[in-house]
Amino acid sequence: MTNFILKNSGLSPCSLKGRDQKECIFDVNQPLLKRLFILFFFIGLGVISLRGQSEKIIQLEEMVSKYNDEQKYEKSIEVLTDFIDDPQTSSHERFYAYLYKSYTYKRLFNYPKTLYYIDEAYKEGMKSEHKEEVNNNVMAEKSFVYFDTREYDKAEQFIKKLRTAGYKHLPVTTKAWIIMQEGYINMLNKNYLDAEKNLDEAAVILEDGEPHNLPNIYAKKLELYNRMFLPEKRDSLFHIALANAKKYKK
Repeated sequence: MTNFILKNSGLSPCSLKGRDQKECIFDVNQPLLKRLFILFFFIGLGVISLRGQSEKIIQLEEMVSKYNDEQKYEKSIEVLTDFIDDPQTSSHERFYAYLYKSYTYKRLFNYPKTLYYIDEAYKEGMKSEHKEEVNNNVMAEKSFVYFDTREYDKAEQFIKKLRTAGYKHLPVTTKAWIIMQEGYINMLNKNYLDAEKNLDEAAVILEDGEPHNLPNIYAKKLELYNRMFLPEKRDSLFHIALANAKKYKK
């Protein structure tokens, strides 16, 4: 499992000083490092702000998250279907319910179903008075799907539109992930300085609001510094990442 995660983070089984592949700096078989690299593995997760939402939506999200964490996915889908079919449910509430349904299928790596329910969320949400919020959050969720499936050209289209829109209505974590994805795509295109700028921007956002989520950014920066042959920056960041993991008991 560790080797799989290292492969996806772009790091070798032991970090090496410079280009001399004889001297290892750390051993990833240490338990703490295993946990750190597992934490670093990023799969775009559906996250949407519940600030200002009704108690009904908050309770629905908590219930679905609980069932999904317990791998009771059929139960999640049943609860969401009942909520959507309830004639008392508003279009804005159905928007959230369809998004939660997409998250459930995403947990199952069923991306066609995930996209289907994101589209259903969009159609329902556009009937409400929150069209800009709906549109921006749907673009974010689609970018996460295409990033996960490595369809980076499609993801980038939404990422650029969201930057132009000023990331309006996106919660802190979602905004940071979108900018992180932009940085990762720049890295793949060998635009390393732009990639570093994006990742630094994403890190600043999380430092102010959700520092416990910084390891996702650190993972991409470690890979970036590996590609740029900057061992000192990479190793310094690795120790910062370790300290963060210890602080937040990751």
